[in-house]
Amino acid sequence: MPAFKLQSDYTPSGDQPQAIDQLTRGVNDGQRSQVLLGVTGSGKTFTMANLIQNTGKPTLVMAHNKTLAAQLYQELRDFFPQTPSITLSPIMITTSLKPTLPPLILTSKKRRLSMMKLTACA
Repeated sequence: MPAFKLQSDYTPSGDQPQAIDQLTRGVNDGQRSQVLLGVTGSGKTFTMANLIQNTGKPTLVMAHNKTLAAQLYQELRDFFPQTPSITLSPIMITTSLKPTLPPLILTSKKRRLSMMKLTACA
């Protein structure tokens, strides 16, 4: 059984299959960072969920504000309902003058923790 089993009624469409393939190859090839571009509602979270499933790597998801962190947490919990550890830490971190939440961490007990830096550009 894969470490992360994605459950969704959606299937990748449009540019998503190509993006999932390229991102998966990048992670498997050891690229330290990649950029996933997309407008609001384009399916970036679903694309990332497919990447997490494909690579099977524990993943650290970082959000720049509390609202986005909460939304990502809920969406990823819905995509991975059987994942043994999905945590949204309530600890606040202050950067500049704005409080933000620390990263959401998806882990599988079978694999060591590794970190993947993903940067989204607006």
